[in-house]
Amino acid sequence: MYSSFMLNTSIVDLLSNNLKLYRRRKSLTQSELAQKCSVSLYTIRGIEQKRIWPNSATLEAIANALDIEPRDLFFSEHERNTIKLVRTELELLQKNILKLYEDFEIRFS
Repeated sequence: MYSSFMLNTSIVDLLSNNLKLYRRRKSLTQSELAQKCSVSLYTIRGIEQKRIWPNSATLEAIANALDIEPRDLFFSEHERNTIKLVRTELELLQKNILKLYEDFEIRFS
């Protein structure tokens, strides 16, 4: 259990909403997810209903069962999309820098 003054409500909401989102994407019931990550149905249900705050081991087990990183449970959809966009841009930038470096080496070798 947690007190509302102890945790930022938006973090609790993100965890609850993302757990539901990723669980449903895997077509898992609460019970099936609980079995996959060796926690009780009460725990999964409590997290989704914002009544329980999981410890790090439980978060890790849930993330593993959902094939995601634990941090993915704490980002909004907008933040996830922004991260994907930034990663794509960084990969493109890295490729361009490597190409420039190769061109430079060929010209001045």
